[in-house]
Amino acid sequence: RAPDFKQLVLLFENPSAGYLIEGNPDLGPEKSQSITAGVQWLPNEQWTLTLNGFRHQLEDLIATQQVGEAGAGETIRYTYINIDAAHSQGLEALIGLDYRRFGATSGYTLTDTEDETRNRPLEGRARHRGTLDLWARPSDLLPEISVRVAATGSRPFFTASEDGQEQATRAKPFVTIDTRLAYTFAQTITVEARGENLLDAGDATTLPIPPRLFSVGIGGRL
Repeated sequence: RAPDFKQLVLLFENPSAGYLIEGNPDLGPEKSQSITAGVQWLPNEQWTLTLNGFRHQLEDLIATQQVGEAGAGETIRYTYINIDAAHSQGLEALIGLDYRRFGATSGYTLTDTEDETRNRPLEGRARHRGTLDLWARPSDLLPEISVRVAATGSRPFFTASEDGQEQATRAKPFVTIDTRLAYTFAQTITVEARGENLLDAGDATTLPIPPRLFSVGIGGRL
């Protein structure tokens, strides 16, 4: 996988969150070899149960890294780097329900990662993650409602201390909630309202993601 435009040259700054990410024109392509195996059981028309196992062996993995130290009030700078060798492996379990005008999917992923060059976990990768997706449309006269909840466990990070030694820290677990309300007229025009990251998770140091956002939109098809 070749690095994309933003990873090579783009400078993205978020002053309100206090960080910026700058591209690295010296990035090399990322290579991976993957194997996945899974089983699925459908006990009836409503329920689906799935279990997957996976392993990814990576060379020159493209990752982000903080550049230097940032003092109080200073902008935190990140850039992209290549990690010589790494792997990611784990299990994923999913259970789904589709019953008339209601649906739900719950999932859990256990992931083990390692930066094989530095003999440590991959930075910013959580070992545990769970998701819950719900949707419903009680009748044709009412809008469709969907909610997605994602809970992510603690993640490791590594910073250099004043004496040059590397220190390991762990970011706190976090939860994101996204919602969507949509209504389709005459099967051609859809009006929707969205709420993203309703709990306003994120910080400049360990989780630079967009803050809470509300939006409305309209779309159509011929």
